[in-house]
Amino acid sequence: MPPGDSSRAVNRTRWRRDFLLLWGGSSVSLLGSTSASVAGPLIALSMTRSPVAAGWVAAAGMLPNLLLHLPAGVLADRLDRRRIMLVSQLLRGTVAATLTVLLLVGERSMSLLACAAAVSGTCVAFYSVAEISAVAQIVPRERLAEAMATNEARSHVALLLGSPLGGLLYSVGRTIPFLFDAVCSFVSAGALGCIRTDRIRIVGVAARRRGVRALVRDLTEGLSRLWTDIFLRTALSVCTITNFAFQAVILLLVILGREHGLPSIMIGAMLAAPGLGGILGTVFAPKVLRKRGPAVVIVACAWVWTGLIAVIAASSHPWVWLFAWGGVGFMGAHMNVALDTYQASRIPPRLLGRVAGANRFLSLGAVPLGTLCGGYVIATLGTEGTLIGVVGVLGMIAVILTVRRPSLPTRTADHLAILDPPGTLHDPAGAYAPETGQEPPTTQGPAHIDDPAGAGSGPVATEPEPVTSGQFTRRVPSRTLFAAPNVSASPPARDQSACYSLTERGRKLP
Repeated sequence: MPPGDSSRAVNRTRWRRDFLLLWGGSSVSLLGSTSASVAGPLIALSMTRSPVAAGWVAAAGMLPNLLLHLPAGVLADRLDRRRIMLVSQLLRGTVAATLTVLLLVGERSMSLLACAAAVSGTCVAFYSVAEISAVAQIVPRERLAEAMATNEARSHVALLLGSPLGGLLYSVGRTIPFLFDAVCSFVSAGALGCIRTDRIRIVGVAARRRGVRALVRDLTEGLSRLWTDIFLRTALSVCTITNFAFQAVILLLVILGREHGLPSIMIGAMLAAPGLGGILGTVFAPKVLRKRGPAVVIVACAWVWTGLIAVIAASSHPWVWLFAWGGVGFMGAHMNVALDTYQASRIPPRLLGRVAGANRFLSLGAVPLGTLCGGYVIATLGTEGTLIGVVGVLGMIAVILTVRRPSLPTRTADHLAILDPPGTLHDPAGAYAPETGQEPPTTQGPAHIDDPAGAGSGPVATEPEPVTSGQFTRRVPSRTLFAAPNVSASPPARDQSACYSLTERGRKLP
């Protein structure tokens, strides 16, 4: 085997190992946290016989996970992301283990339960933002869609299994769910400890700025990057509005189930249907995204969602509601994979934490607001009026997306792989980003990295020429231009922001 092929084979093995460690640790951690989140309100209810106390414990665990994504994103772009995840898991495991011991010795303090839930929610928020940023650095660009689909499937499976598992463990012993959460956290920390630190380290960025103004400036930079990208802005707007509207549909399904005298197991099956549909959707999402592109995916999601909610509104059969609501989850997986893949492939590593944090803050923040407002909307408009209103909102979104589709990007980073000549040096960790000032290692033959300045060209016999291929501007030898058909030559980009904002100018891949 030639030396270059051997090196690439080793790199493929290493990134797979690191990704599997991260994915496995995150899966175990999510399963444990979901189980503990179910047991907390149950213990509060058994102690006080008060639904209000149970609600406060549940809120204490949810609010940090909703409100802290923005500061978590700033921190993920300033510090070692692996260290953030490690500290989060170790702290959450320690809190869960301490709570287990205190409950066993007879401690019955509501403030203890609320504080433990709040600390756990805070750790989950910081871990989730650092994790999604780390995935983009570990996984090669051409495999991001599969990696994001795997993460999406993990989330659906953990949520489907974690809730009943938490109830089952609580029936065995009320401290068992927290002990299980502690074990899961420590197992996840062990997996993270085996990941190579150089894969997810941010180097050469202005992360040493201190003070409130610096933090505000960092946060503003991330929000600005999110807003100026037309696809991210459009997809995030769709996710936020639909997450808000779908909470009313969930309440409607419960109300309709009660009105039709459905058994509780059928109502539970309807509410679990989007999770099952989402797992199935992750199987097809990478292929659809690679073949059709992100713009087609989000437009198709809007139209299919409109049709499925219209089916629920027009039908009175519970099985129709179940399959239609499951279809909503199926298409939701496509939307999430498209958004996460685009975000991971187009946002520079030094900004990814802030963009991901803002994304999660806005999209997930719409869920509790939608639940709160949904009840008032149903009380005002009734079940039929509310369903018609949701269909109208989704239909309006679908029409707007269809009209705006020509301005959206038609390709993802997966398509850029076919333009890379043999011998391409990929740098998912971003270690040789332009802002670091480091020179990348050279390889035999033509090579390029994610380097808008074109600093990563290998040794060639002729003067390299600047070539633009969709997202990146790179320098390749003139003799390799025939390896990338339909690539037009253009002047080199003058700054980094221009290289990451080509979609704003309407420039697309052929």
